[in-house]
Amino acid sequence: MNYPNPLKKRLIIPVLMLFAFPLLLLVCPPVKANAGETDAVMASPGRSQLPIYRQPEPEQENRRRERSVEGGETRGWARGLTRGFARGLTRGWARGLTRGFARGKGSEIPWDTPVDSEQERLRLPTTISPIAPLQTGLTLKPQPVLQWYTSSACDYKIEFTLNKSGAIEPLLKFEIKDVDKEGIYRVDLARNGVSLVPGVEYEWFVVISLLPDEPSFDYLASATIIYEKAPDSLSRRIRNTPDDKRHILYSEKGYWYDAMESLSNMIAENPGDDTFKRHRHALFAQVQLPPPVTAYGGAID
Repeated sequence: MNYPNPLKKRLIIPVLMLFAFPLLLLVCPPVKANAGETDAVMASPGRSQLPIYRQPEPEQENRRRERSVEGGETRGWARGLTRGFARGLTRGWARGLTRGFARGKGSEIPWDTPVDSEQERLRLPTTISPIAPLQTGLTLKPQPVLQWYTSSACDYKIEFTLNKSGAIEPLLKFEIKDVDKEGIYRVDLARNGVSLVPGVEYEWFVVISLLPDEPSFDYLASATIIYEKAPDSLSRRIRNTPDDKRHILYSEKGYWYDAMESLSNMIAENPGDDTFKRHRHALFAQVQLPPPVTAYGGAID
């Protein structure tokens, strides 16, 4: 008696699928959407499409720097440094710094402990961060808008600096005024009469000076940017894209700073539409901005 071979039975279905799949592709080829169809979908009303940021050079080293610490630690630094400076040699830098670190690190003294001098009431944010990707971000504008976040008001001196790669002196430097609450603040290079050169990397800083003439104690955040001229094909796509969808196009093409400026304008012009805040929150999360920044970016009023 001949018994069926179980191995042959197991091989029949995989072999049939192996030959049938190529035939299926010939009969029903996949449909590819062209650029015009993609633009039409992007521009279609009522469609909620989250933007996706395409980093131009994913393998590039991280260039963004932000400062984010626990509130107690920051308070310790601020109190310690201020006390040491104010009391000077009579009561000792060491005592002020030591007490500051002890209060900040140990968290033994409650946050609402009464203070005994006006200087100790100076406010210092726990987080400052550029609104920028980890790697160098791109812009299509010679005079872009740069944005940065602070977790609270700040009573210390804050300076903005823009450095051009290879240059000795800063291209732009000024003191930032009126940082009176948590939020995202803007530096418009057009208002400051500064233009970027195509293809050159610039680094920009937001620096909180805790002690005069002591840069080692500075509390800073920074990011890098390169200006690129838009090819004609991209310029046409931008012109044909509605204002409320342009941040999606900019993100897809890797132009972070233009996406942020466009999105910020949409949020300001449409305060009752939460869509744009959700889009901002999504982009903040994609570039791994600190949690307070990401949370603020998607906060719904």
